[in-house]
Amino acid sequence: MRMLITGGTGLVGGNLARVAPSSHQVWVTDLAPASIYMPEVQWLPADLTKAQQVRQVFAQARPEVVIHCAAISNIDQAERDRDLAWEVNVEGSRLVAACCRDFGARLVACSTDTVFGGERGGYRESDEPHPLNFYGRTKVEMERLVAATVPSWAIARLSMVYGLPAVPGPPAYLARLLNSLQAGEAVRASDTEMRTPVDVLTVRDALLELAEGSHQGLMHLAGLDVLSRRELAQQVAAQVGADPALVEPEPPGPLPGKAPRPTNATLDCSLARQVLATPMIGLAEGLRRVLPKGR
Repeated sequence: MRMLITGGTGLVGGNLARVAPSSHQVWVTDLAPASIYMPEVQWLPADLTKAQQVRQVFAQARPEVVIHCAAISNIDQAERDRDLAWEVNVEGSRLVAACCRDFGARLVACSTDTVFGGERGGYRESDEPHPLNFYGRTKVEMERLVAATVPSWAIARLSMVYGLPAVPGPPAYLARLLNSLQAGEAVRASDTEMRTPVDVLTVRDALLELAEGSHQGLMHLAGLDVLSRRELAQQVAAQVGADPALVEPEPPGPLPGKAPRPTNATLDCSLARQVLATPMIGLAEGLRRVLPKGR
């Protein structure tokens, strides 16, 4: 299958690009190529907010399926720079969706648990989105336009993906956490923000399965454990032999410069467990998969 992955230097996109060539002919696009790290894939640098560049990528790759991971995914950055977040997350996705329609490609797009307001948690695919922050708003709009544009599509809402990047770049959450814990530095995490974290390798495998299949509609990809961000960090500390007491609680209430977060954005992944062969797993197993051996 001819496959195009957007956002190939990100956490999810990079891990996809690392394994997809074993079974597919893969092109990867991002602002800057990373072919030095992945010579087995064909890199097409492009700005996905530029219509001509997007169409050139599609004309060159002629994909049968697109996995769309590219986004401004930092919630606080999206809140500060709303114009950029809208341009990338919405208008860029609009261009990708239109090209999928015009070139006859299936589209699998990545969304987020923060489309929900967090009033109760356990959200199913049928629940109405109600985002608290601008990042969530951009993803709700992305979901709407994908469903309205592309004949064959699936949208995966991801719940706090953790793991290590496949290509060098800004360190993801888990890498930053490991660096601090192993240096004996205290870290702060919320006791009240509840999530269903899922490891990036499970996400990778599930997205590939969605790309290869025909499921139409939304699907929640989430871990089986409901945890606060602090509990997650404490379990990481325990796994790597660091002192869990290094993980201190964040002060209650809104933090300066931080976008609002849903209190309980946990996702129900029953549909994924019914439809996919890729198992949704708990945190302990997920950490065993993604943590470097010998830590």
